[in-house]
Amino acid sequence: MNAFKTALLGSAAIAVAAGFAAAPAAAQSADPSAAAKVVASGSDKVKLTLSGQINRQMQVVDDGFNTEVKHTDNQLTGSRFRIGGSGKINADMSVGTMIEMGIIPNGAGATTQDAANSNSGAASTHEARVVDIFFTSSKFGRVYMGKGSGGSDGSGEITNNMMGAIMQTGDMTHAVGGGFLFKNDGVNRGAGGAGAITITNALADYDGMSRVNRVRYDTPTFMGFQGRATHADQGDWDVSLWHDATYFGFKVGAAIAYSEQPNQTANASMTNGSVSVMSPWGISVGYAAGRAVLESTATVNRASNYWGATVSYETAFNELGKTGIGYTYTSHNGDATTDSSATGHQVAIVQNIDAAATEVYVSWARASLDFDNAGTGSGGQFKDFDSYLVGSRVRF
Repeated sequence: MNAFKTALLGSAAIAVAAGFAAAPAAAQSADPSAAAKVVASGSDKVKLTLSGQINRQMQVVDDGFNTEVKHTDNQLTGSRFRIGGSGKINADMSVGTMIEMGIIPNGAGATTQDAANSNSGAASTHEARVVDIFFTSSKFGRVYMGKGSGGSDGSGEITNNMMGAIMQTGDMTHAVGGGFLFKNDGVNRGAGGAGAITITNALADYDGMSRVNRVRYDTPTFMGFQGRATHADQGDWDVSLWHDATYFGFKVGAAIAYSEQPNQTANASMTNGSVSVMSPWGISVGYAAGRAVLESTATVNRASNYWGATVSYETAFNELGKTGIGYTYTSHNGDATTDSSATGHQVAIVQNIDAAATEVYVSWARASLDFDNAGTGSGGQFKDFDSYLVGSRVRF
């Protein structure tokens, strides 16, 4: 029997060694970009495309009492796939479709440091992010019908740098994971019970109208400017103005938006915007701000203010692709039911691997909460929340 085991292990070792020896030759002949394109439409009048991404991370979180290791899907730009279609109507007009499904196992925006059984189906999110038809004319602009982004979506997060897998202008909530909880010595808040405050509660950025069922119109672009307007379910609406241009080698992106969306969130009205500038030398700076008037049945309307700034630098340190390093600061005062103020800091490094459409990143972030509302319990000052993570995004 021992002789048989020895022979079997020896055969396995030879096979593995042979496989590694053959790997370089196989890798050279198996270039994925050279593979035949096999996705085809059921109609010869419509071109079909398949794309998407996987964005996973290992995350160490410290809430001031305990340290936990979590394996999460990135909240900033989660795992998803999309199926797009396009067809030509005439020389000026075309029609397009988009179905985008989010598949997010143990998403950082939904889990907490105390969540158990994260491997179950209940811990995964499957969401129809986009189900859209759009008609495009070079003369008259574009009309969307279906579920998708409002015209103001993204207006508070414009980011002209390579850090988008884990960092965006003025916002670190999504990089940490908005579902995680601040904790203090209070019993109610210790394990996510009544009065629990999440990172999102305290530090949410203001970014206009997100994905909704709506009709949206985008004007044609004129001198880098574009207007957008949306009408959503039950009368919610938004308007926004966008600008994208290059001046003397500086790439500039900017937007300002106003929305009325009491039926989508607690926000009765929101004014927000952002600007991001990338220099010819790889240095990028960005600023975002917003103000919301919040509705609550328990209190009178109250205002909440948010602002944040980001600075980054990117260059090609190696042959893999560009390397970027960035820092974000964010500040938020007030929400719908509490007199709270919160601040956040984030530092991140992103390495592009151009040959495989892959990004690898590391990040540290700290969120701090100053809470002043005796009506929802006590327990003293909240502890700072720290997040350390390493992750990767592969796009296809």
